[in-house]
Amino acid sequence: MAELIQAHFLREDIAPDDIKSLLRKSLAMVDEPEISILHFKKLAKHLFSRKMTSKDDYLTIFRQLYIYTSILWIWSRNENNTESAYISSEFFILHTWNVYKKYIGNKKIRGHCPVYQQLISLIMLHMRISEEYIQRAVIPLSQEKYLLSSSIDLSSVDINLKLFDILSRVSLLGIWNSWLYQRVNEKHKDFLTNRHYELTNLVWNVIINNSSLCSPYIDNQIIDISIAIIFLNSPKGINTNNMIGWLNQVIDNCAFCLNQIRSYITTINNYRDLIDFIDFSGDRNKFEKLTSASAFYPYLFLFLSQLKDDLGTSRIYSIKKEQLSHCSFQVFFFNRISEGYLYNDEERHGATLPNVDISSPEKFLEQLNFEVNNQKENFENISAIKHGFYPIALLACRHYRLPVPINFFLTGDNS
Repeated sequence: MAELIQAHFLREDIAPDDIKSLLRKSLAMVDEPEISILHFKKLAKHLFSRKMTSKDDYLTIFRQLYIYTSILWIWSRNENNTESAYISSEFFILHTWNVYKKYIGNKKIRGHCPVYQQLISLIMLHMRISEEYIQRAVIPLSQEKYLLSSSIDLSSVDINLKLFDILSRVSLLGIWNSWLYQRVNEKHKDFLTNRHYELTNLVWNVIINNSSLCSPYIDNQIIDISIAIIFLNSPKGINTNNMIGWLNQVIDNCAFCLNQIRSYITTINNYRDLIDFIDFSGDRNKFEKLTSASAFYPYLFLFLSQLKDDLGTSRIYSIKKEQLSHCSFQVFFFNRISEGYLYNDEERHGATLPNVDISSPEKFLEQLNFEVNNQKENFENISAIKHGFYPIALLACRHYRLPVPINFFLTGDNS
């Protein structure tokens, strides 16, 4: 297939020269995913920069993007490295929605609309790419202790970052699967139900067999845990004991690292700086600076509060009181400008509620529910949520490393 693409598509006038050039560069570098992704993002942005005023304009762009992404995926499979195709497909879903929302405006989405159908085709392509990645790179290595970890074959930092990345990839596919379940005919629902249980079991196998998922390094790994919690909290097959056990193991490791002042959760996001920090993290003078704020602990407190695990919440409170009294525990909400930047990440957006009170689950939930009510309009005005495509909002959080808004976990109802 790759030879056919090289022999025909890339040599014919099927695509403009600038598009073919970017696509060739992306294909040539699939073994260097970061570079391949960079070229494909330029290709997608180039497509979306065109003026779109009619239905045919939107259809043309969406269909071209489908073709180019399919080519990248086929080529990546041939090279046995689908990382570029996966990340690029996340990117095109976000940017496709960003232009699609302008097409629909405030109109109700209609299933027979050709542009809508092409959007669904793009989402299904992303799901197929995600499914194949998991089938090839995760499932065969998920059954045995540390088999997945050892396959990464890099430093402990690389293993840790990749495992949390895998956790949210599998969980987000499960969320897409649940979303699709609500939209298909009855004859497909049994298959999707079975797939839900398979993905749930896969998530637990990955967690149980890879202890790094109990030892986060950076604060924003709460994003991956949050997406996993949303998936695992599905009414189908929820396992409260497993969740409590996992989250308490995370607390154990966090407390140990804080006591040792080594490898504790930090706000460092730069890879090189993180490597240096893990190797030389015992500097007490830097401790307060590197733990000045955290979303990790309050989100963990939220999940354990909802699971009614008083032991877990009291342990987080002890960590806050004894070791992180200087740290501002904060949670995230969308704000009034989030809709403009959620899908393209061109500007910082969102709002944080700092210094949340974790002295008791009751006070904590009361404070958060009050703020959820205050921020409800901003959340409901996010177009992906308003039109029923909520996985796209979660995809944006994963792709751009934004904390998942508290509205995904609380309704504002104190009862």
